[in-house]
Amino acid sequence: MNLEQMKTVLREILTKTDLTPCVVGHRGVGKTAGIVQVCREIGRRHVSLRLGQMEVGDLVGIPYRQGEVMHWSRPSWWPAEDDPETIVHCDELNRAQQEDTLQAIFQFVEPPVEGARRALHTHTLHPKHKVVVSINPPDGSYQVATLDRALIDRMVMLYVETDYP
Repeated sequence: MNLEQMKTVLREILTKTDLTPCVVGHRGVGKTAGIVQVCREIGRRHVSLRLGQMEVGDLVGIPYRQGEVMHWSRPSWWPAEDDPETIVHCDELNRAQQEDTLQAIFQFVEPPVEGARRALHTHTLHPKHKVVVSINPPDGSYQVATLDRALIDRMVMLYVETDYP
């Protein structure tokens, strides 16, 4: 699909479902710009997580003790319940450098079961906030990790190509 088609489908998914769209395309095709444009059009704040630059602690927060119990601080990027409606953009999912980072984000990109909330470790995301993923294609052109079937099957894959001649 071209960029405009991708934006139309993305808008529908983000406003009408709890599914996780994954935009797949080559560099420069407009994946991120299209996602940001859709966020503006539907009145949502855009938060970008460049997963190729993150570690597990960046995702789940740092531990702290409260008496005898360990808790995890809320990461600064995590939208609070009273924040404006937000799209958390998991950019470069297949560029996550460490296997544990990819495993940590797995739970977050998985759509929640009915009646439950999307979660990441001990944090739960208010249903008004949504998640979108973007990746470069694993076609040998990029230094990216292979995503397993279990992860891919939990997302709606949107393949975008340029329609520039």
